[in-house]
Amino acid sequence: MWRAERDSLLRTAALTPGRDGHSSLTVLLLGDSIFERFPWRALFSNRFDLQNFGVAENSIGQIAARYHRIAVPPTSDIVVVEGGINNLLGANIRGDAEITTVERVVAKYREILADAADRGSAAVLFGVLPVTSRFLLPHTRSVGLPTTFDVAKVNRMVAAVNANLRMLAAKPQVTYCDVASAVAGTDGEFRRLYAAPDGYHVNVFGYQALAAALEKCLEGLRPVTGESRR
Repeated sequence: MWRAERDSLLRTAALTPGRDGHSSLTVLLLGDSIFERFPWRALFSNRFDLQNFGVAENSIGQIAARYHRIAVPPTSDIVVVEGGINNLLGANIRGDAEITTVERVVAKYREILADAADRGSAAVLFGVLPVTSRFLLPHTRSVGLPTTFDVAKVNRMVAAVNANLRMLAAKPQVTYCDVASAVAGTDGEFRRLYAAPDGYHVNVFGYQALAAALEKCLEGLRPVTGESRR
């Protein structure tokens, strides 16, 4: 279903001119299936030249390793980093300690930030989206996965990771974009309006909300040039 919805948005975008005539900033979307499925061409202005490096089922460690291998030209201005939910869901199934899991995820984000600094790219931390029990548990049963997901525990880890990412944004050329708040309800879970049927992916309405939040974060950023490139 999500492919049909995305393709519909893309067809609409192909008929719609860009919203402005400014030169584009090169933005890498680095993440898992949340970015792989992102219909970004339909949802962003031509001011941003987005390159999608989202790969489904990637852990944050795999995302960090891929970024390390990607040959990024000097004209790449910004990397947007999303990921970690696969680590948190897996840790929940295995019964791993919450604090250890969060520390491991945040450590991989630190590796990505170090790589971005070496490349002279600004970094936007998109962070981790919450899950919802209304869809997640029925979905896991229907596809034969374990039904031991503790949604409250997963969302506690999501909040802890994002709190750490917010602190990492104190570094130069790093911005934390609080997109989770754009799709979370007052209970901290993924709002039903925005969640795909599996409870942790995003539907079209969710992507529209995420794109609006992300573009707002990107609007204030400029390319890293001259002496600021290190």
